[in-house]
Amino acid sequence: MRRSSAMRQAVAVAAMLAAVSACTEQRQPGSLPPALHAQLQLGLEQSSTEFERRVFRDALAMGGISQKDYEEAFTLYRRCVRSAGLIEHYQQLPSGIYRIVGSNARTQKQMESAAKKIESCADGTTMRIEATYRMQLFNPNGEKDLLKLAAECLRDKGEVGPQYDGKRLREDLREFQTQQVGGKPAAHLRSPAAIDCLYNVGFAI
Repeated sequence: MRRSSAMRQAVAVAAMLAAVSACTEQRQPGSLPPALHAQLQLGLEQSSTEFERRVFRDALAMGGISQKDYEEAFTLYRRCVRSAGLIEHYQQLPSGIYRIVGSNARTQKQMESAAKKIESCADGTTMRIEATYRMQLFNPNGEKDLLKLAAECLRDKGEVGPQYDGKRLREDLREFQTQQVGGKPAAHLRSPAAIDCLYNVGFAI
């Protein structure tokens, strides 16, 4: 079971490396960076529920998604997966973003079923709102190199040296992937600070 979990983490890292592309204060109306404004507008256009449309309309009018609206979106998502029989465990990061850290899905069949439930419940609740909220907090200008942002965060937290950059982080993530398959965790990417920096720009370790 431990090896299965390690494999899933390795696959997640590999997928993230292949898909690298596309402040904490509430902004005043009219002061949104162009990239964030465009993302909020896209979220409104793609909304599938009235709740989602209301959140994005308010965000465009008030200068960003509020923590309250993000929390409400997550509560709706959590109720949905529980109603579907999926029990998940969460960790709230210092940023206020929730991270899924486990569930009652154990077998391959259960995990496949859980993935469908997660996708269905996230659509209309957290799927677009959380992605946009994270962009608002950590990447409002739409920086394409997310590893660069994560490396800057790691430097700011004192987890790495001043020369550490996105290129080095990419190499470390590939090494981490190999170590996970071999059952040897990469401690320097498993610290709370590292998890926070990576997750907040869209990377799950």
